Amino acid sequence: MAKEIVRRTKPEANQCVCCREAVGEGTKVVPFVTDGETWCPQCFVYKRAPMERERFVPGCYEPIHCTKCGQTSVTVGHPNCGQCGWRVPVVLPPKPTMG
Repeated sequence: MAKEIVRRTKPEANQCVCCREAVGEGTKVVPFVTDGETWCPQCFVYKRAPMERERFVPGCYEPIHCTKCGQTSVTVGHPNCGQCGWRVPVVLPPKPTMG
């Protein structure tokens, strides 16, 4: 049986490298860019950050959705929206496809 060659396409700069969700301008999803890779907030917090616990301290990063401005982003160390400063954002759970 011949080996199959799996080719992974490089995601666009405005897509999450994990789930391929659109991020950036016009989407209301603020990307988290680390090591040249673009991540959506949920994939960064629940997939990428746990890979390097000494670099991304557990519990310091939360994926949030702001109920005031509608932006989805990563908050670092405090539960405020980084875009408008609203103090009552909704913390997002992992995506269903992240099993």
